[in-house]
Amino acid sequence: MTVHLNGCPIQVYVKEDHLEKMGVRKLIKDNLQLSRPWKTWQRTLHMQAAGVPVQRPIAVLMQRQWGIVRKAVYVGEYLPHAISLAQLLRAGGGAHIEKDEALALLAKELRTMHDKGFTHGDLKPGNILIERRAAGLALTFIDLEGVTVTGPPSETDRAVDLGRLWLSLVSSMGPVECGRLVEQYAGIDPPLDGASLRRRVLERFDALQHRLFDRLPAIAETLKAGLNPAPSQPPRRWLLLALGPPAETRYLSPLLGALRRGFPSVQLDVLVNDAAAPLLAHHPDLHGVMALSGALTGRSLADQGPMSILQAIRRLRERGYEVAIDLTDSVLSALLTRMTGAPVRIGYRTSSILSKWIKRVACYNHMIMVRADRLDRMRHYLLHVGTALGLDGPVQEPLDSETPEELRDPVASVHQGSR
Repeated sequence: MTVHLNGCPIQVYVKEDHLEKMGVRKLIKDNLQLSRPWKTWQRTLHMQAAGVPVQRPIAVLMQRQWGIVRKAVYVGEYLPHAISLAQLLRAGGGAHIEKDEALALLAKELRTMHDKGFTHGDLKPGNILIERRAAGLALTFIDLEGVTVTGPPSETDRAVDLGRLWLSLVSSMGPVECGRLVEQYAGIDPPLDGASLRRRVLERFDALQHRLFDRLPAIAETLKAGLNPAPSQPPRRWLLLALGPPAETRYLSPLLGALRRGFPSVQLDVLVNDAAAPLLAHHPDLHGVMALSGALTGRSLADQGPMSILQAIRRLRERGYEVAIDLTDSVLSALLTRMTGAPVRIGYRTSSILSKWIKRVACYNHMIMVRADRLDRMRHYLLHVGTALGLDGPVQEPLDSETPEELRDPVASVHQGSR
């Protein structure tokens, strides 16, 4: 979108918060205190005044009804030629940008942000933009809702951001390059104690990894062992349960592609609602597709007719799944995950203590915590599943307007896979 600011055209992006659609709790919270767009506006202005590279804020708008904020809109400058750090790492370089040069700039700008008294709170490759300009390489921090003003930063404050960044980078860069990034950060004048900072960062990384993913990263390494079983052994089978609406099926393609690359010899099956089954029937990364309330479709399961739910449960147990991943967060999907009998059962960890305890005891043996709004929960959960299993590729980055069409549109993905 293009608007005119002081007579000059400028490209902008718009982020809308429909508070009513986010639930009553969100509606009340954002009316009793500053809404997320207002917080982003204020923090962006503070960081811009301090010399931290951020997107220029343009406007913040509120729609009220009877004095109650129903919709909040944030408008910021759009950088059409910038790419995210996640895209750069995935492509190994692009837009005349070298990875080492970009990481050196990241260490410098991140150190500047921390020295000015700010911590990001959601530092990951998707929230860092890189752009080649006439004056040289430029870096911009985005998604500033979680920014905190810390004042003079302590070593712990620095480790909070660096540990989160290490967690999001280690699957695509490896621990050696992540350690080099911390060393570059600590070596900037005035220098810091690099050994002490690295120790704090790794402590933060371990705490975040365990809190978000429990023991899954260690188990993923075990799962990757013996990827090529002997011919006499049965094939290794994994099941993904995605019983949400068909619109959520579009989020599956990046995860399926990453699972196929990370676990090439595993047969991937998916259980979906019958309305979503046609979207995945010919997906190139799937071995079979099951429709819960209809017929089994797909290459390996096409001989099966319509089944009742009891027949479906029996079929799931007969398949002998090694891993079952629930991508829905519903009671039915949680119970079906348990019924598979898979040794590794992965599910979504809710904020409710009672629900978390019931799911832990009755359905899952591994849970992944996701802090995201209800509307973005599915997308963020899939990203976390990929990170917990040590996957790389498109699953590491939220789907946005720059994501290729075949990853955003499940129908396009099906057509491409069938050719």
